Amino acid sequence: MKNIFKKISSIKIKLILISLLFLTLTYCITIATITQPSTATIGETINVTLNIDVRSAEDSAHNIILGVLVPKRWNIEANTVATYTSINGSGSFSLAPNQTLSSQMRDLYGIGENYGEVKWVAFISNGKVTGANGANFSGQIQLALKVGNENVKTQLGYLVGTSGWGIDNINNISVRFTDCMTVTGGTNPLFDLCGPIPFPVALSPAAYSLNDVIKISFNAAKGPTALSDAQSVYLCGTVIADGIQKQICVPNAKNMLTKIGPDLWEISIWGKQFFDLSMGANITSMSFNFRNETGSIVVKNPDTGQDFQITPNCNN
Repeated sequence: MKNIFKKISSIKIKLILISLLFLTLTYCITIATITQPSTATIGETINVTLNIDVRSAEDSAHNIILGVLVPKRWNIEANTVATYTSINGSGSFSLAPNQTLSSQMRDLYGIGENYGEVKWVAFISNGKVTGANGANFSGQIQLALKVGNENVKTQLGYLVGTSGWGIDNINNISVRFTDCMTVTGGTNPLFDLCGPIPFPVALSPAAYSLNDVIKISFNAAKGPTALSDAQSVYLCGTVIADGIQKQICVPNAKNMLTKIGPDLWEISIWGKQFFDLSMGANITSMSFNFRNETGSIVVKNPDTGQDFQITPNCNN
């Protein structure tokens, strides 16, 4: 009987120790509120304040990790001043030397309501903030960041964590996305990153069948933007004719698109010639996607995730 009690007591002690260990392995951070303007003018420096609450279940000191989600064309890496204040430590931030944190932020926590063309930028505090076991404290992170020079509507995002725990555990970090903000004053049409995904492909003429010459226009800056700023773009086409499927994907002069402007490409194809079909072939289906020369990047229909379909259009 004594042995049984000893075993039970031993189990209880282990459970208590495990519980205490779990408590020491947390550093809970919360972005309580965000003050950020809803509008700005191109080139303007806006002020953002993050009010932070921290519950540290350990006696330790860590650098603060700060992530900011902005449009890709905003150069906040060079145009941002970030500081923090708290009774447990105050100081400034510098751009994180290892920007792999940025890609981790995107992979782990996404890009909010934006459909693309945004980036996470990582900063790290130059000093450390101390935490005491079980003691709550609060502070502020203040940013002065310069917006870009184009009209855009976008959702900004913020992430706060610590160097001691990294960013891969949602229990030890806080991520928040704000309402979409609008930047105006530029000469370009409003680039609405919060709106529906713009469709990157246009087909012409207005009316066509699968036996006609069809011009395919591709805007690499719309929809999936993996081919934005590409040096060359190729069409990978698939056809079904007389019940047989055939594909042309290997990069060559035949399926290489012509660049007609920044991120603007086009190619005209006549299905029977493009796919080396006989003049009497009966084409029942044609589809395509876009690729870089090596095939490591493939852009498909953003609405379906499948190839773009060429559907006969005789009603326009």
